[in-house]
Amino acid sequence: MGGKIAEPMNAAELTAVAALKTTDDFWVGFNDILSENTFVLTSDASTDVTMLLSDEMMWGNNEPNDTPGDADCVRFKQSANGLADYMCESETIATCICEFPLTVVFPPPEERRRRFKSLFYP
Repeated sequence: MGGKIAEPMNAAELTAVAALKTTDDFWVGFNDILSENTFVLTSDASTDVTMLLSDEMMWGNNEPNDTPGDADCVRFKQSANGLADYMCESETIATCICEFPLTVVFPPPEERRRRFKSLFYP
């Protein structure tokens, strides 16, 4: 399918993703597994998003806080209305929001002409 876990790149995208899932916490595509408080994309560990995530609107209150210890993955926490770090191995969060590339496929020109003509000359 070509999808991946959502990696909202600003507060507006995070708000849009959060609107898709209204009741459960869900994973998003960031982690600080390699270096504490240096967040990278799950899809590309060489892309540092720490500065991007420094926007206070992105994080819940007092987050990230590495609680309950070894909290290296990032979730959207509904009760905090923002991001929170959490243990990657957690079984309590089973939901993730995925994004897929948008591919628009147009028929060949001849087919488009045929369809257009059929609209007006049945």
